[in-house]
Amino acid sequence: MATQHPIELILARRLAESMSHPVWITDALGNLVFYNEPAEGILGVRFGEAGEMPASALAERFVTEDLDGTEMPASDLPLVIALRDWLPAHRPMRIRSFDGVWRVIGVTAIPLVGVGDRRVGALATFWELKD
Repeated sequence: MATQHPIELILARRLAESMSHPVWITDALGNLVFYNEPAEGILGVRFGEAGEMPASALAERFVTEDLDGTEMPASDLPLVIALRDWLPAHRPMRIRSFDGVWRVIGVTAIPLVGVGDRRVGALATFWELKD
């Protein structure tokens, strides 16, 4: 998926690279563009190994559930809500990372807007929740 991204996504990636908190960035279609080093521990795989991937492959790699263990429809994911409704979204959830470990995380996603109100993607920050 090596494509040329809008400048806003490139700048968001540069910002994420300097952050000490996990950050995940998608393009306007929901394709994974980048996640930073702090996110790698929660996701169970380095971005350099996983790389960019289409939205269709994300559900296979990172399984999500509601806190009660029921399957979470993609439409309920904060990133999907941010992209679909163009509004910030937040929720706690469970994720089975690439390494097979289940983790409870909190996720907050915000839409990324380009010049002229152009929809360029979304950014999510997330953290592991402790009991």
